[in-house]
Amino acid sequence: MDGLRPDPVTFMKYLPFFLEDIPSESCPKGGHAAYGQAVNIAPDAHNETSVGANYFMTYHTILKKSNDYYMALEWARKVSKNITTALNEGLEEPRYEVFPYSVFYVFYEQYLTMWEDVLTSLGISLVTVLLVSILLSGLDVASSIAVIVTIIMILVNLGGLMYWWDVSLNAVSLVNLVMAVGISVEFCSHITHAFSLSMEETRLLRAKDALITMGSSVLSGITFTKFGGIIVLAFAHSKIFKVFYFRMYLGIVLFGAAHGLIFLPVMLSFCGPRSNRCCIQKRQWSRIAESFHGSMSMNDEVPDLPQPINVSVDDTRIIQPNNHSSYGGTDNVAYA
Repeated sequence: MDGLRPDPVTFMKYLPFFLEDIPSESCPKGGHAAYGQAVNIAPDAHNETSVGANYFMTYHTILKKSNDYYMALEWARKVSKNITTALNEGLEEPRYEVFPYSVFYVFYEQYLTMWEDVLTSLGISLVTVLLVSILLSGLDVASSIAVIVTIIMILVNLGGLMYWWDVSLNAVSLVNLVMAVGISVEFCSHITHAFSLSMEETRLLRAKDALITMGSSVLSGITFTKFGGIIVLAFAHSKIFKVFYFRMYLGIVLFGAAHGLIFLPVMLSFCGPRSNRCCIQKRQWSRIAESFHGSMSMNDEVPDLPQPINVSVDDTRIIQPNNHSSYGGTDNVAYA
């Protein structure tokens, strides 16, 4: 014994007895109650006692808000890191690792990296949507950028709704935000695609034509069909369904419809992309082919002419197809 503290050999010799002693009047310092299950005694090959994995109890101050809980977790990790550094000081390789654990750590650990996860997940989603839009629109980069700008505006407004309606940013709302990126594509891509294929002269007329062509489909086929499932969530008894699903899904549909039917046509009328000439030309030739195939079948008989027609070189005319104004087909109009 060195003073009042035992040497290492004596300490390891009497440690098992200390852990087995139950506190009593004669021995109030018995360690079975406090440390009996906390210290793992592992004898080595030489039958000498050594200490394995163990834990010790610490306490937090009173925690009330979510901010208090994840700040307590952050400080517990800092303290544990300092203890680990002190235990491994002077060793060639780290042998000891101290880490904190509590029941509420599992629920509040997400908040330590929440903003990093949000930016990473939304960034990957937006880049994926951009690449797929470019590919499916025939390498129309300008139209795809217009879709991405509108989706970003929807996400910004959805974030404002979360702040105004007390929807906290956590793992559940992050999943809803990623889903909002995919759902918002439905409100934007159809209008933008119709705008790029419109053959009107000005951007304003093309935006008007796109809204007339696809606006009713977006409103009835996408917006109204989602309200049925969303309204049901409003009558749920669980708070998580009301807060994280009803409120956020309602915001996704309302903001998506408003941006797709109001904001996007106005933006396209000012700075919309040029017409997709390849798609327009392909559509024109498809209509010409359909017109020629539909005008005469193999069973039609060629009428007999009353007398043969002599055509001279001077009477030669060029026959060119022209779009008919009534049904989109073609008429063979002769030009001298």
